[in-house]
Amino acid sequence: MAMLEVSLRNFVDGCLGGPVGYIEGVYVTLGERKQGYAGELIEFATSWFRSKGCRDMAADAELATLIAQDFLTRAGFDETYRVVEYKRSLGRE
Repeated sequence: MAMLEVSLRNFVDGCLGGPVGYIEGVYVTLGERKQGYAGELIEFATSWFRSKGCRDMAADAELATLIAQDFLTRAGFDETYRVVEYKRSLGRE
């Protein structure tokens, strides 16, 4: 089993402008990996994004998820930024 989730965004860091095709998630079950399914999903998304007028497509990966980073690089994506996000709770008053 494999899954692809995509969206169209108005703005993505490192991209020229919207709409930008965004790979929200790609997942292939463990027993089905290394058979090209994820690459096929990316190619499907590429065609769909082009049909929607996108000039760019983007994705993200957690800093610790090296497998995802390697996959995105092999799929033709260029790294644009590295970010660590923070939050501060404001509590309830």
